[in-house]
Amino acid sequence: MRGGFGALAYGIGWIGGFAGGDHDLLTGVSANDHHPETHTHAGAVTREGGNTTEATTTSTTAVDLLTASTLTIAVAEPILFGVSLRAVTNAGFAGLKLNTTVVNEAAVVGSVLAVGPVASSGATLCYIGGRVTSYLRGGTRIFSSSANIVTEAFDIFLDVADMPTVEITDVVIRGIATGAGTTGADELQVYSLAAS
Repeated sequence: MRGGFGALAYGIGWIGGFAGGDHDLLTGVSANDHHPETHTHAGAVTREGGNTTEATTTSTTAVDLLTASTLTIAVAEPILFGVSLRAVTNAGFAGLKLNTTVVNEAAVVGSVLAVGPVASSGATLCYIGGRVTSYLRGGTRIFSSSANIVTEAFDIFLDVADMPTVEITDVVIRGIATGAGTTGADELQVYSLAAS
């Protein structure tokens, strides 16, 4: 798969409009084609920002951990983001804040992302739909870790508050550690998807 998040996001959009045939959905290669093509649509995926400086916490109460700021994601635009997570010694948990609204809190139970119960690392990919009236808790994610724990994968995870119905300027990963552990986050990358 070429292009990282862009290719994945583009592939997701493309599958919805795929007309059939024997093409590879992500690369556009036909079984009889020896010249692969890359299909793109200008503006379909926009990298809004990110944060590639690791942040850690030993706090046993939830704190802001890693922030991607100065974003300009319109209300109707879906959001796609990925982040790497790790825990040292004990379990670590992470939550999500959009602008100043905590939509999923970092907590030992019910947290959007989890790493542990022992030293481990993992990554998550999250998709959040357009934030329009009556559709303010729509999101899903895929998570895996080196501890072979898959936590609440593929479910709706925005369970603390409705998402804000304004432009998103900040995506914040929140964190909490347990016991004498450390929770870390790094490589936060945020993308918006074209709404039309």
